[in-house]
Amino acid sequence: MSEPSLSFELFLNASPAQVWPLVTDTERLNAATGLPRVNYRDEAQEAGLSRRLFSFQHMGFEFVGEEHPSTWHQNQFFEIHRSYSAGPFVDLRFRVELEPDPAQPDSRCLCRYLYWIEPRGEPGQRFAAGLKESQLGPIQKLLLEAESNLTAPGLTWPGLPVAPHEPSPSTVDSVERLALATRELHDSPVLDQLVESLLRSPDLDLQRIRPLRFARDRELNPDDTLSTLLAATRGGLLRMSWQLVCPHCKGGETGNDDLGDIAAYGYCAACDIDFQVDLSTALELVFRPHPQVREIDDFPYCLGGPASTPHVLYQRRLDANESCNTTLNLPAGAYRIRGDGIEGHVLLELASTSSTLESMPVLADMSQGIKLELAGGLDPETRLSFFSGPSLPFSVHNDSGQEVVLRIEDMNWPSDSLVAADVISLQLFRDLFDSQLLATGVSLGVENLTIMFTDLVGSTAMYETLGDSRAFSLVWDHFDVIKKILSEHRGALIKTIGDAVMAAFSKPESAQLAACAMQEQITQAMAEQGYDYPVYLKMGIHTGAAITITANGRLDYFGSAVNLAARTESRSEGQDIVITVPHAEATDSARLLRARGWTAEKLTTELKGFGQPTQLLRFTRAAPAD
Repeated sequence: MSEPSLSFELFLNASPAQVWPLVTDTERLNAATGLPRVNYRDEAQEAGLSRRLFSFQHMGFEFVGEEHPSTWHQNQFFEIHRSYSAGPFVDLRFRVELEPDPAQPDSRCLCRYLYWIEPRGEPGQRFAAGLKESQLGPIQKLLLEAESNLTAPGLTWPGLPVAPHEPSPSTVDSVERLALATRELHDSPVLDQLVESLLRSPDLDLQRIRPLRFARDRELNPDDTLSTLLAATRGGLLRMSWQLVCPHCKGGETGNDDLGDIAAYGYCAACDIDFQVDLSTALELVFRPHPQVREIDDFPYCLGGPASTPHVLYQRRLDANESCNTTLNLPAGAYRIRGDGIEGHVLLELASTSSTLESMPVLADMSQGIKLELAGGLDPETRLSFFSGPSLPFSVHNDSGQEVVLRIEDMNWPSDSLVAADVISLQLFRDLFDSQLLATGVSLGVENLTIMFTDLVGSTAMYETLGDSRAFSLVWDHFDVIKKILSEHRGALIKTIGDAVMAAFSKPESAQLAACAMQEQITQAMAEQGYDYPVYLKMGIHTGAAITITANGRLDYFGSAVNLAARTESRSEGQDIVITVPHAEATDSARLLRARGWTAEKLTTELKGFGQPTQLLRFTRAAPAD
């Protein structure tokens, strides 16, 4: 490669892994250094990869062109390449390299910025020369200002200094008024931090407020944070947006304010693929300020940096017949190797030297490495396994006959996404937003859902003993007790069927905690309401895939998982908890039940609608001694 047109380098007192999140967040760096927002448009091609076109205005020039797929290797380098059809440049390559200091590899590294610029005539030459002062200088200053935060414990983002927003007095009054309305729905200290953020945070931080990220950055309780943001939406401080998430690039650019606008299939222009919308993986809930509070521009500054897709650890554009050879340094975990432009993927699993893989043999000979040919695509049945280490050879030859963008993705990447399945199974969401329903005829899958059914023991005898009116009141009051417990344990009451309740949870462990609470509290709770009739519950729980639809004016779940949960409850005798084997497997053999003194007996039984005998676990607990 030729000598760069412009460059600088400086040492930072942090490791490459600590510096990487800072330098790769080109979105925030560009905003902080005064670069403009960019209009992007992904354009699908009849053959080959999609093209990402862009345009923006800066310093009196209009820039128009194409941004090519970026290349990077986590903690080592990344490169962005743009070709221009209009503006002062013909071509620009921008590259950042990180090299550990040999003397202090874990606490010091060299950061190198490199620019290769092909100017368009004399105006382009003058513009390129001015970048040294207008761009390189501010970047160096920002990196040095952020250096002290790079090694701070618990920081996921190194704290690049960005000027706070200064609200007008009328905005402060409006936000405080709406905050009072929000407190009537859900009073929490989280609201104070939300109000401060809405008033002072820069626009970039408010384009997409992710509840899990908001809570993690401020060391807040995630459940309380989500409840606060939902209440703030009802109170007028925020608006919610359902973002479609591409299963490949994880991009989420298409947003809808209402669930009723979500179709069964989505489309990603960047990947040029259609995908089925699953509430567990392909639909994320984010928040943004309500326009009456603050108008936020939703155009990006840069989409080419690795921070846009942090689950991608390695990305490389390969022309037809091009090869790449490198070595990987990945920790133990599960990874996926795939490429845009070819079908399929390969699974890679790395084990630590002190462990073994349960599902596949470990190849101790690291010298063999990974060798892939791309002709015919990649076979999803191929599973590679090695011990993790600093020098796993990785070589790929693109004999597919077309351009490919190769990626290695971290399957265990801790995403900040709050998927729709986790939201619509919350009681507070259903209470505040009962009009958020899927369109008629639209059904969306839920990859993993826990369904609980409860029923009253001996309801026929109860009606005979208490009389219809008193028994009917008891039934409805017991629904309120169950609903309250569900709300406290991240669940939701989906519907009542006679004396029975159908509930749903996005986390199977939450269902076990709620089950314990119900069995422990229901009898006493009803006695405290003046019912002298003993109230006991039958209960069944199953975890599996389900279908979400709108039925009878509410979000409901259907499918074999719902049927199996209902049939499981039919094997309950009362004051017990009957669960399926899949639910036990999803909860470490029902660890939470066992830890609370419940013991299991195995049942093998015939269930209506299921051809083969079904194995169940019936948990009971000895009554406390007098």
